[in-house]
Amino acid sequence: MIPPKKGTPEYEAIKEKQFSLNEVLYGRPSGNKEVTDRILSEFNDLCKALDITWFIGWGACLGLHRDGEYIAWDHDVDLGLICSNQEWAELIEGLQDLGFEALLDKNFPPMLNRIWVREHIIIDLWRIGNHIPDSQFYRNLGTINYEGRDYPVPAPIEECLEFWFGKDWRTPKVALGGLN
Repeated sequence: MIPPKKGTPEYEAIKEKQFSLNEVLYGRPSGNKEVTDRILSEFNDLCKALDITWFIGWGACLGLHRDGEYIAWDHDVDLGLICSNQEWAELIEGLQDLGFEALLDKNFPPMLNRIWVREHIIIDLWRIGNHIPDSQFYRNLGTINYEGRDYPVPAPIEECLEFWFGKDWRTPKVALGGLN
């Protein structure tokens, strides 16, 4: 199927269905800030306890850096991890202890799931390796202060955001299939 052109009624109908489905299945981080903030804080504490290197990434990073809040139309919180298989297993166990459930196929072992949900908030976990094009941004992480807590982010952050979202990353936009 060829996707409809931006701005057409067909495009708008698909976009509206996409966002409506997201809101029914799971809330947006911006729509339940208190829960999302608590989840982010608990994830930070869990990774510190397990000595796992992690960072806020992609749309979540963009929103917190650019806008000082979650992007209104983003449906998840993207988190990057630099960890061994053993650390990943410990993290998954910790997430389950915190009440997270795997969102993907329940027949998959938890180790294969990267999308987790609790209280209708999705966290999307990305294991990062040195083989990816943007790995230079994860070698020496920076921090962002959000709600009085410091959280790790790629560095230098503005160069990373330009790599991910293009030179106009400072301009908010809604795009089908890619929200920023």
